[in-house]
Amino acid sequence: KLLVDDKGLMGLCVFGLAPFIHQGDDPVRAVCAALDLASGISQMGSGVVARVGVTTGLVFCGIVGSENRHEYTVMGDAVNLSARLMGKAPAAGVLIDDATREAVDHLATIK
Repeated sequence: KLLVDDKGLMGLCVFGLAPFIHQGDDPVRAVCAALDLASGISQMGSGVVARVGVTTGLVFCGIVGSENRHEYTVMGDAVNLSARLMGKAPAAGVLIDDATREAVDHLATIK
């Protein structure tokens, strides 16, 4: 999902929604994608920076809104926390929550 407003462009990526669950490694896939995104955008050299927040948790996903105006979206604490982490991340940086850290800790050293 892409949103454009007065603050810029924001992308919302969700991993692990049915039927695309990947044997429990969705947090790993999300962190890898976030690192690639942050690095790739900063290498473009256009002055655009990426700030990424990654969280793991249960969320509501479905159609929200009225009959005239509605959208498919996700909502919940994990979504809200991810937005807060994104806001606190440094330019070209990725911040993750504790649940995501536990899921990926065995694969890499995390600062």
